[in-house]
Amino acid sequence: MIKPLIPRHLLLSISPGRLEARLLETRLIGRPPRLVACHSSPLSSELDLGNAIPAALSGLPQTPRRTRVVLSDTFCRYFMLTRPQGTARRSELEAAMQLRLRSLFGEDPEHWMLSADARLFNREDLVCALPRAFHQNLLAALDAANLSLLSLRPYWVSCCADRARQRRRGRHWLLAADADALTLGLFEDGRCRAVCSRRRTDEDSDLQAFLSREQVLFPAPPEEPGDTLWLYGAAAVQSLKTPVTEGGPQQRIRTPGAFGSEAAV
Repeated sequence: MIKPLIPRHLLLSISPGRLEARLLETRLIGRPPRLVACHSSPLSSELDLGNAIPAALSGLPQTPRRTRVVLSDTFCRYFMLTRPQGTARRSELEAAMQLRLRSLFGEDPEHWMLSADARLFNREDLVCALPRAFHQNLLAALDAANLSLLSLRPYWVSCCADRARQRRRGRHWLLAADADALTLGLFEDGRCRAVCSRRRTDEDSDLQAFLSREQVLFPAPPEEPGDTLWLYGAAAVQSLKTPVTEGGPQQRIRTPGAFGSEAAV
């Protein structure tokens, strides 16, 4: 009897100091893939990707070419862009993103790759920036390892994708915490209204302070019920007996196997 072919792919979780390779297989469409094996390798710097990727793959029983990559939010910059009036071309939007990046972070836009969730008729756009040199080194390392890139996402963006259907209606906060960063965003009827990301410190054991600061800036209408809060990653296992928000429901969600777990990134 011929056994059915079960599609497998790689997931590379990259964080400062560590790269983990996971072999996943998809048995049913719409269900999280099953973890078959995993192996990690130290990562001294972004320039070491060419050594870290083969080292992580060496511990797996199989190396399929199809690869998804999830990056710790520490590698990225997030911000919201209010489109200048009259913006009509992609080049004008890119120029506005570059100016916003420089004004917020003091970074040279030439050194960053900018990606926006740009939709027709948007007044505000969610923008994610990734260092250009890091991106080039990653692509070269994947090519050298004979891997085919299916997707490249920061951790918080992956969590947002997991809630794509649920956030189409209503107000929702989504907090993703990996070992090195906290990223919080607000969605209203499917559109991102605010995002804030920062490196983690010893003071981040109390999530309430981080949430309260942002919620004051974007209060819910008084006639509406409390906002939903989704907690991912390390945030999902903190303060398990104590509500992080008041008034609205909250869900602590174990990071889906499609892009990681609390122990990764």
